[in-house]
Amino acid sequence: TLIFMKQFVASGSTAQIVSSRLSWIQNSQELMEAVTNKANEGALVEVITPQRVEAEIRDPLEEVGVRFYSTGENVPPEARFTLINGNRSGAERLAIARGSHPEHEVTIFDNNSGPQIVGMAKDIIRKSKELANA
Repeated sequence: TLIFMKQFVASGSTAQIVSSRLSWIQNSQELMEAVTNKANEGALVEVITPQRVEAEIRDPLEEVGVRFYSTGENVPPEARFTLINGNRSGAERLAIARGSHPEHEVTIFDNNSGPQIVGMAKDIIRKSKELANA
C-alpha cells in the first residue's frame, strides 16, 4: 500500500489525502519524500483528517507547503482516499482504501470508470474544508 501511495501521489499534479490520522506515512520514508517532493515542486498537496495531525508528522510537511485541514469530528472517516489531479476536470484519479494497514484493498476510479465517485470525493473534500474553516 505504501509503495502504491508513493507512486500514486508522485503521478499527479495535485494530491488531496483524506485519512483518519496520517500515521501510516511514518512507515515509509519514500512516501514521505514523495509527498515532500510534490509540495516542493509547487503542487497543491492537502491532507484532511478528523483531528489535528501529530506535530512530528505535520510540521515537516507544513514547512514545504502541505496544507492540513482538521474537521474536528470525533469519528474517523470510513472513506479514506486520495484524489490526484483534482484541479484538472476529466484527469482526476481517485484511490479508495478499505480495510486496515497493511491489508488495504485499493480501488481506483477515473473519469471513465467512475465519474460519479470522483465527483462525490470532490464534494467530500470541499465540504470537509468548509467544516475545517468554520
